[in-house]
Amino acid sequence: MTQHSAKLAVTFVLTAWICISLNDVVMKLLSTSYALHQLVLTRSIGGLLLTLLIIQFGGSWSLLKIDNKLLVLYRCLLMVTANLFYFTALVILPLADATALFFVAPIFISILSNVILKETIGKRRIFAIVIGLVGLMIVMRPLSDATKSVHFATYFLPVAAALCYALAQVTARKIGATTKASVMAFYLHLTFILVSIVFGLIIGDGRYESFSSNPSLVFLFRHWEWPLYQDWPLLIFLGALAGAVAYCITQAYVLAEASFVAPFEYIAVPLATFWGLLIFKSLPDFGTGLGIIIIIFSGLYIYRREQLNLKPRN
Repeated sequence: MTQHSAKLAVTFVLTAWICISLNDVVMKLLSTSYALHQLVLTRSIGGLLLTLLIIQFGGSWSLLKIDNKLLVLYRCLLMVTANLFYFTALVILPLADATALFFVAPIFISILSNVILKETIGKRRIFAIVIGLVGLMIVMRPLSDATKSVHFATYFLPVAAALCYALAQVTARKIGATTKASVMAFYLHLTFILVSIVFGLIIGDGRYESFSSNPSLVFLFRHWEWPLYQDWPLLIFLGALAGAVAYCITQAYVLAEASFVAPFEYIAVPLATFWGLLIFKSLPDFGTGLGIIIIIFSGLYIYRREQLNLKPRN
């Protein structure tokens, strides 16, 4: 990894997470009016159009012919699953809480980059991982009054999303040598579109909408409807954000090692706190804040140890 590629990777990952934080805000705002799969379809169509423009001006249509089809499909399905879990949880959980729970992802990425990419894990990093998981439990606080007021299973959804996301990004690193980021983004949006259409055909008529009063399940099973005119700017914005995120996050993990990129994703935590306060008038309580800090420091320590291990020894 050169200094130039490292700088580009940082730029891409920070841009991606600014867009992701805005995407979360818009999805949460629209989650009370539209079905999850309808919103995903809308944002993915916009993202696909933007990605096609990137491919048109930055390469050739022949790039869409890929050899490692199964790995690309595997990564796409992981990202679809991660989004499904995370956005379903976002309906109920405060923005900062959902983001904090999701941010065990960099810890997962570090673990998986060691396991899948054949790097080694030292005792200090194992200890840091354990501490990070303690931070996760502090955020979740299964016996607290705040947690009891919400369906507790919802707290596991961002964690499951984090694991799928981590697997997807480590996979991007493995296939990035032969497949451009824009091409991976193209197939990602195409997968989102196909999965959303399937969901729409099966449950888009709202036949299961009264199945549960859980807001997350209502969001998942809600019927499709034609958007109100005042919501179109937000829906178009979602599409633009989706295109930028898919390209930028993939490019970041192609340009640099997973262990280098992952810590910069923590920019999402203060961004989520900021948007939560500004738009939803909510702030993390003391327990959530403490858990967030523990998770962040755990992830940053893991990153630091990995960078030290990459230095040549005399």
